[in-house]
Amino acid sequence: MLHAFRCDRLVPFRSKRVNRPQSTHSIQPEPGFSSSDSNATKETARQRRSGQASTGQCDDRASVYADNETRSSVSHERSPNDQLPVAPIRLESTIENHSRMIFDTVDDLREFIMHSDGNDKEVCASVRIKARLLWMASDTVRGLRFLRLYFGECQAPESLQQQQQAFKQAQQDDPFEANQFLISVSLLKVNIDDPKLPRPGDVVMITPFKLNVYRNCCQIDTKLYGLTKINIS
Repeated sequence: MLHAFRCDRLVPFRSKRVNRPQSTHSIQPEPGFSSSDSNATKETARQRRSGQASTGQCDDRASVYADNETRSSVSHERSPNDQLPVAPIRLESTIENHSRMIFDTVDDLREFIMHSDGNDKEVCASVRIKARLLWMASDTVRGLRFLRLYFGECQAPESLQQQQQAFKQAQQDDPFEANQFLISVSLLKVNIDDPKLPRPGDVVMITPFKLNVYRNCCQIDTKLYGLTKINIS
């Protein structure tokens, strides 16, 4: 009776470990595992672990790939308000057009400055201003000495004397009102009697170093060598 009780306890316990179905015949003790069975079991377990690791690697790679795809799609999204990139040929054409721009009216120059970056060196280098020098005046601002040159349109029908008289009187009444019809050019640390300066009445080609519109007035910063007298036939 004691032996039968132990067998009943033993057989179900061992059958649970090896997952073998219980025999419907007589209860017999299980045979022991041989060394070949043990090696085969270890090899099977090793392959299973290797397969799980490989599957994990594939899952990780798939996750990284999906994440990269998501980031790529997000980084390449474009807002409807974004400007489209300019083709190289079109960009080159734009630069060439800028290099040929010569302004000889105050209105056209003001319109260009208001829609451009007046501090951009390339923009300034692409601009030439053709105007007639009316008069010059010395000025000092915060300890800095400037020479102001006031230019009018070179194609104006009025004579030099008429323009000088009208604009100087208007400046005394309201400088900003008068300067809306002029081009003001500033030179830093240049004397009014410098022989390299153009004379009133000369038509000058101006190469600006800075372009600005203040209270609707065109204000140009340049250097003395940026003023070139031109001949009018």
